[in-house]
Amino acid sequence: MVGREEELEAVERFVARRGGPGALTIEGEPGIGKTTLWRAGLGRAQLLAMRVLEARPVQAEAELAFAGLEALLGDVIEDLLDGLPAPQRAALEVALLRTEPGDTGPEARAVASATLSVLRRLGESDPLLIAIDDWQWLDEATSRVLAVALSRLRTEQVLLLAASRDEGDNARLGLERELVTRIRLGGLDAESIRALVSRRFGSVLSLPAARRLTELSGGNPYYALELANREHAEPGSPATVPADVVGLAGQRLTPLSGRTRAALGMLAAVAHPRTELIAELLGDASVLDPAFVAGVLHEDDEGVRFTHPLLAASAYHSLAPARRREVHRQLAARALDPVESARHLAAATIRGNADIADSVERGAWAAASRGAPTIAADLFEEAARLAPAAPLETRLGRQLEAVRQLFAAGDGMRALQRGRQLLEELRPGDLRAGVLTTMAWSGKVPIDEAIAMCEQAIVMCRSEEARAGCLLLFTNTVQTSDAERAHDCARRAVELLGDRGAAPLRAWALTMLGAFNALTDPTAS
Repeated sequence: MVGREEELEAVERFVARRGGPGALTIEGEPGIGKTTLWRAGLGRAQLLAMRVLEARPVQAEAELAFAGLEALLGDVIEDLLDGLPAPQRAALEVALLRTEPGDTGPEARAVASATLSVLRRLGESDPLLIAIDDWQWLDEATSRVLAVALSRLRTEQVLLLAASRDEGDNARLGLERELVTRIRLGGLDAESIRALVSRRFGSVLSLPAARRLTELSGGNPYYALELANREHAEPGSPATVPADVVGLAGQRLTPLSGRTRAALGMLAAVAHPRTELIAELLGDASVLDPAFVAGVLHEDDEGVRFTHPLLAASAYHSLAPARRREVHRQLAARALDPVESARHLAAATIRGNADIADSVERGAWAAASRGAPTIAADLFEEAARLAPAAPLETRLGRQLEAVRQLFAAGDGMRALQRGRQLLEELRPGDLRAGVLTTMAWSGKVPIDEAIAMCEQAIVMCRSEEARAGCLLLFTNTVQTSDAERAHDCARRAVELLGDRGAAPLRAWALTMLGAFNALTDPTAS
C-alpha cells in the first residue's frame, strides 16, 4: 500500500495477534484510504485461515434495526441456531427476520446474549475476525448488541476490525481501552501521491506537480486521484477541483448558515488569513464561530485555517463568480506583498489591460527571485493573458519566461508542452531561439533533438547578444558529448560579445572559455 506501510504492518500484526479479544479501528475522512487498509486486514485474515464475519453497511441501512447483524450472521446462523437456548434462538430469529415478531419485537438482552453465544461458538476452535467497514452507518441496534457481546468476552479469540469516518467511542465498542488499537489516517505526502498516480495512470508526475496535487487534495488519495484523472483527461488544464469532489467536501458546510458560508468563501480567497484582516473584511468575525464549532476552521499561531484544503475549495467555489472577483479585488487593494497582490489581481480580472498585466508580471519576477518558480510561472502566464492587445513580443516573451520557470521548478512535462505550443506561434527570431535553447538545455529532450534545437536557434538569432546566449547554452548542452565543438562555441560567444553585452552574459562566456582553455592547455594562465 503506497504510503501506508506502517499502518499496514499494524493491521497485519493485530489480525495475527492471539491472547483474547481486541479491536482495531481505522479512522479518517472520506477517501483517505480506510477501506483499502481494512480490506488488507481481511486479506491477511484469509491467509491465516481465520473465520471472518463481514459487514459493509451503507447510509440507507442506518435506520434499519439489525441490518448489520443480519449481514454478519446471515451466512453462518443456520448451523448454530440449534445450539442456542430457546429464548436466545427466538430473539435472534426475529432480529434476523427469519420468523415473525411477537407483539413487542425481539428483546434486546436476548439478542445480545444470543450474539455472544454465536461469537463464542465460532471462536472456539479458530480465531474469529468481525470486520465492519463504514462503522458510522452501522445501525444502532446492531451496534448496541455487539458492544454488549464484546464486553462479555474474556479469553475468546474474537477480534473486531472496523473502519469509520468518526473517531471511535470505547463505550460503543464494548471493550476496555487497553484492548482497543486506533489508527488515525492523515494525508499522504507528495512522494506517495506521486507513486499512487503513477500506479493508477501509468504516467509519472513531476515532483512540483505532485506537490501541487498533494496541497490541493490535502494528501487524500481519493481526491488526489480524482484531480489527477481530470488532468490525465485534459493535459495542461488548470489545477482546479472537479465539481463532484467539491460537492463531497461541501457536505460539511451544508448545515452552516448562508452568512457563515459566504464568510467562509471570502476567507478561502485569502492566502494568509490574519485575524485583523478577517475582521476588516467581514466586519463581524463572530459570523465564523459556527465554522469553528463544526470543525471546518481552526486557529493556530499563524492565523485562521481551514481544517482541510478541500473545505476551502468548496467554500470558495460556493461564491458566485462575480462575487469571487470582487473579493479578490478587495484583497489585491489591501495586499502589501507584490506576489500576493499579483495573484489577487489575476483572479479578479477577466479582461485586463497593460497596467494590470505589468503589475502581475512584477509579481511573477518577485516570486522567481524568492525561489518560487511554480508561482512565478503561473503569474507570467496570467500576465500574458491579461494583456491580449500588448505587442506580440511582450505577450510571447512572458509565456517564454513561464516555460523557463516551469523548467526551474522541475516541471519538465508541463514546460515542454507549453514550449511546443509557443513554437507553433513564433516566427524565426530571438524569441523562438530562446524557446528552443530553453527546451534544449532542460535535459528533458533527447540529446540529438537538443543539439538540433540549439543549431536552429543560433542561425535565427537577430541580435549578437541573443546569438551569444544561444552559443553558450549550446556549449552547456554538448560539453560532455562534443568538447571540441563546445570549446569553439564558447570562443565564438566571447568574440561576438567583445566589450559589449550584459555583464553577467560576458562573465558566463569568459568563464566557459577559460574552463575549456584550461582543459585543452593546463599550462595556460
